[in-house]
Amino acid sequence: MNGEEITIEYTKLDESRQVRRGRLLEMYLFHCGCQYCNLPNEKAAASDAARLELSQWQEKSFRTPLEWYNNTSLPDSYLVDGHIRCIALHEQESIIDMGYAMHVAELAIVYGMLADAANFVLWGRKAQKMLGIMRAENVTGPWEQWLTDPKRNFGLWGRRIARR
Repeated sequence: MNGEEITIEYTKLDESRQVRRGRLLEMYLFHCGCQYCNLPNEKAAASDAARLELSQWQEKSFRTPLEWYNNTSLPDSYLVDGHIRCIALHEQESIIDMGYAMHVAELAIVYGMLADAANFVLWGRKAQKMLGIMRAENVTGPWEQWLTDPKRNFGLWGRRIARR
């Protein structure tokens, strides 16, 4: 309906404003009027830089907890810092999508591999909520059990610190 927010991804949200607007006009014949597409040029450049950083995360990092676990040359904080940065960028740009949910879930998993119970539960609850919102039922299943007794139910509990 005219004037309502669109919550369907018509284009990749981590692309620049110019690319997003061009695709929307070319493919769907409309101009986006959201707050991010209407930013002044200097602020749009900062937004584009944040989105570029998000898009390059997978290419530039050991993104998965298992890759990080297997590379003992990486510091324990490597994925914690990386996921927290990506979560902050998602929130700054209001990109609350499956990528955001996966950063939250993987951060919880990393905390579990570091045997950090408080952060595992904190981020695990957020992951459970986000994955539910994204209707990713196939991914939310084990969280309730893991969060009930992480040391016993989460099979990767403390693995990273045990490996040191």
